[in-house]
Amino acid sequence: MVYASNVNVSLQYNLNDYDDGDDDLYHVVVQKGNVGSSYVYALQLLHSQHNIYVFRGSRQKNVNFDKSNPVLRLISQDGYTAGGHTQTWEYANQSGDWFVGTKPMPNQDNWTKQIVRVHIPDGQKIYYNTNLQRLSYLNRAGESYGIGYSGDDMARVEVAVSPNYQYFMIASGDVYHNGYFSLY
Repeated sequence: MVYASNVNVSLQYNLNDYDDGDDDLYHVVVQKGNVGSSYVYALQLLHSQHNIYVFRGSRQKNVNFDKSNPVLRLISQDGYTAGGHTQTWEYANQSGDWFVGTKPMPNQDNWTKQIVRVHIPDGQKIYYNTNLQRLSYLNRAGESYGIGYSGDDMARVEVAVSPNYQYFMIASGDVYHNGYFSLY
């Protein structure tokens, strides 16, 4: 392990630029952000954490988002299954393609249990997880190495992609507060 010392921390991006007279984002937390070569992304959960909205703005000090024009909307309120509570927003190593959580589990505070690959920006509302390319049964990730558990016990799943886009990590948790990690 390499220890850091004399670290200087400074603000790089203003995500909600109040100085220009408007609110660029909703007044809820940004669950996940991503800084790309040209754009900055912000994922927010709306409507009691049922719906996933992703916003994109140009990469600059004061990022201007247009909250009336999200690049992605996954909906799960009123019985739909595309949204949910997630903290996954990862570049999928192909222009415009991203990984994001989907399929909420109502008995687990709407945390998502599947990961989908979406193409943006199209701005359309997506209502059903089955309309998307998705990774499911993620409680079985690593099962051949003795890592796996019942899907009934799954509480949530998230993924991460390494900075060089060579590795994909699945992190899931069960209702007993155990964590499971698989690296591909």
